[in-house]
Order: sequence, then C-alpha cells, then structure tokens
Amino acid sequence: MKQLHKILLVTATLCGSTLFAQQVTQFSQYQQSLSVMNPASTGMIDDLKLNLGYRNQWLGLGNSPSTFILGAEKGIKMVVVEKQPLALRTSHNESYHVVQGDSSYAKIKHGIGAYLMSDKYGAFSKNILNLSYAAHYGINEKLTASAGLSLGFSNFKFDQSLATP
Repeated sequence: MKQLHKILLVTATLCGSTLFAQQVTQFSQYQQSLSVMNPASTGMIDDLKLNLGYRNQWLGLGNSPSTFILGAEKGIKMVVVEKQPLALRTSHNESYHVVQGDSSYAKIKHGIGAYLMSDKYGAFSKNILNLSYAAHYGINEKLTASAGLSLGFSNFKFDQSLATP
C-alpha cells in the first residue's frame, strides 16, 4: 500500500507540473547602460548619453547567442527657486530670483531615455523597445534618491526551421 502511495505521488508530481524557462539577456558591459537594468538610473548625468553595443557568444557554433542594443538617455536640469515671495509683487523684488540649478544641487531632476534591443539565441529571438523615465531627488550634495518607470514593447519569436529534432 505504501508503495502504491509513492508511485501515485511521483506520478501526480510529474504529470501535474508545468515547467517554464526564460533566457536572460547577457551583458558584459552593463555598467555602460544602467538604464537597461534599472530605469531609476535614467538621466543621472545631464549630457545626452548614447549607447551602442553588440555581443556575440560561442563563436564558431551555429545559432550562437547574439545581442544588439541601441540606447539614449538625457538628464533634464530643473530650475531651482531659491525663495518664494509671500505675495504677488508688481515691482522687482531682490529676495526672489530664479537660478538655473546645477544638477547636483537641484531638488528634483528628471531623466528620460529609450533603448532598442535585439537578442537572438538558437531558434528564439526577441526584440524590445523600451521607454524610461526617472525622477532624482537630491537629499544633500552627496546623496540622491531615485525612482523610475519603464514602458516597453516586447516581441518574442520561435523559428521552427532552426530547431533541431
């Protein structure tokens, strides 16, 4: 009787389970395109940053994994208001002025970015178009808290002609 329970348990476990797997894109220089991994890092620097990368693995083997990525991101300097007037004034008030803020001292800085990635591995391929936005809040001169959002489109494809039986 115990043996029958063991057989039923093993059969139910094997038949009732569904396995899912995924291929994670491999980056060797991911520190050069941080916004691909983490949208909160988009626009950390104010300059326009363009990324172009290609990685081909397992050279000499057929249908080897290859990855292509093209990305751009830009930090947007925000205007910092040093002191707000308490009332609407028609004359020029010296205590109220707007200064074009340096990004390291701005209270909130924004960043926008986009990337296009094509990843092929064997009979599988995926294409990704992604847009990202980040807000960086300067806590002090050395510390920044960031939050980011990412919106994208993914296309996964399986080519049966490349699959080997």
